[in-house]
Amino acid sequence: MVLYQVWQTIKAHHLKRPGLYTFAACFDVTALAGGYWVWKQLRHNEENRLYCYENYPRILGVYYWGLNVLSFGERLGDKQQDYDIGKWVYEDVQDGKN
Repeated sequence: MVLYQVWQTIKAHHLKRPGLYTFAACFDVTALAGGYWVWKQLRHNEENRLYCYENYPRILGVYYWGLNVLSFGERLGDKQQDYDIGKWVYEDVQDGKN
């Protein structure tokens, strides 16, 4: 009963601009879905991480930071970054690149 009354009060107050709130809600859902999609692509595909390393290093930095935050002290982002850079440098040396 109390929740219903609170919801009706909020609903009556915010119905003055329903289009704005609909847009904001759609934007939030789209941003979360897009962020999850990018996270999934980087998490499961090393080639995507290499592409981001070469073209969008800030996005990859945020990805590694997020891994560190979500690993609760295990520093998985740092471990993943060390592994990725080590492997890419090793492959460059084997291929004769500088």
